[in-house]
Amino acid sequence: YAKAIGFYQYSLEYFGEQPELFYNLALAYDSSDNRALGLTMLERALKLKPKYLEALALQKEWLSL
Repeated sequence: YAKAIGFYQYSLEYFGEQPELFYNLALAYDSSDNRALGLTMLERALKLKPKYLEALALQKEWLSL
């Protein structure tokens, strides 16, 4: 997952902040046993796109665990 995280970070630098990139980063961080950082990435995605249904559902699921 480290390569995926690096790719998404590079994409953020190259393409700018996009909610989908933050969402994918959240998944990658969670898969790397860093859910706290994953939640931070979800918050950033939702800040850009408050009605991002997939991000909202995942955030709700993670916070309920």
